[in-house]
Amino acid sequence: MMRTRLAAIDPLWWAAGTGLLLRIAYLLWLTPAYGGGDADDYLTVARSLLDTGALPPRDIIPTLAPPLYPLAIAAAMLLGGTHHILVLQLLNLAVGTGSIVLAGRLARELLGTGTLAAWLFALHPGFILYTGHIDTEVLYQPLLLATLRYSWLTISRGDRRHAIVLGLLLGTGALLRPAGLPACALAFAVMASFGDTATLIKRVQRIALVAVIAAATIAPWSLYLTLHYHEPLLLTDAGGYDFWDGHHPDNLRSTLATTGEDRDSITDHKLAERDALLATATAQHLGHAAQSRLFAEAAWQHLGNGEPSLWSSTANNFVRLWRPWPDALAWGALPAFAAGLPMTLLVIAGLAGLLRGWRQSAYRLAADLCLWQIGLFTLVCVAFVSEMRYRIGHIDPLLGLWAGCLLKPNR
Repeated sequence: MMRTRLAAIDPLWWAAGTGLLLRIAYLLWLTPAYGGGDADDYLTVARSLLDTGALPPRDIIPTLAPPLYPLAIAAAMLLGGTHHILVLQLLNLAVGTGSIVLAGRLARELLGTGTLAAWLFALHPGFILYTGHIDTEVLYQPLLLATLRYSWLTISRGDRRHAIVLGLLLGTGALLRPAGLPACALAFAVMASFGDTATLIKRVQRIALVAVIAAATIAPWSLYLTLHYHEPLLLTDAGGYDFWDGHHPDNLRSTLATTGEDRDSITDHKLAERDALLATATAQHLGHAAQSRLFAEAAWQHLGNGEPSLWSSTANNFVRLWRPWPDALAWGALPAFAAGLPMTLLVIAGLAGLLRGWRQSAYRLAADLCLWQIGLFTLVCVAFVSEMRYRIGHIDPLLGLWAGCLLKPNR
């Protein structure tokens, strides 16, 4: 009787239960740090929202953060008080565990098999690690998976309701992580234009409906920024800053650094230049768009002087995004080897499964959407700023869906 009941349990729930226990163990016994860097910035923005009702000045945070995550942190501060970090980690725990089941069900819907996808989400070292971090990687996963599903449904079935949901998902994802919007939106637009058998008018109508809903979702934030700062702003002013950050000569030196002391010294040098540029922007009373251009001009000055060349800097960004081994210094109690090997195997299996699925007509549309998303997101990161965690947040979840395709017969 007991064996019968256990056998009747959906394998996805076994994966979710295992993933939940691993994440709890990580939070309890490995005492992960909550992040630093971006995490500190998010916390600063949230405190400013609670204390003043406005974003912090630029001498504290150099760019405008998208609103959803700082608002979530502010809510955690109200609910948890001094324990707000724990509240956010519990939110990551719930969302990360739910994403295991969501990934398994989406893989079943797209490919007919989802057990392996669920287990890969449960055991992925990066997904476990970010349960303890104050960052958007975990919270973005369900939005990314849902965006893929509704892109596929909108194109394959042509239902207006699916298009409306897709627009809401794209807008919400942009308010959480703006870097993902170009890849998700353009992947849908390309496939809706060329991978759909509907008439031209219907294809244009679908794309327009998705675009209008996404724009309407983003509009309140854009309107607030424009009215508050008296200049037109869409989502963030981080473009120029990110370009400077991603192509600064110290990035290549940091990639090649072998010790923590060397990396810290390089980081201090880069921060000193950032502070000098911010001081210039303040002294000249530059607006947010003008400040963004100031950082972009500083980056082009470095590139124009060959320190580094555009090609070496671009190649470095590609390596930082796709490197198989994480920076040991950034992974705390989790050894780089323990994290790097399974993530490397996932990337290889996911890419192989994705290419195998692409060759089969039954999976072609879903495979095309994922390939466009992965390629476009890689292009955005290489052009601006790149870190391995960006891949973990946007590309690894897509690859995790496709590893199971290696186990399926051809269709």
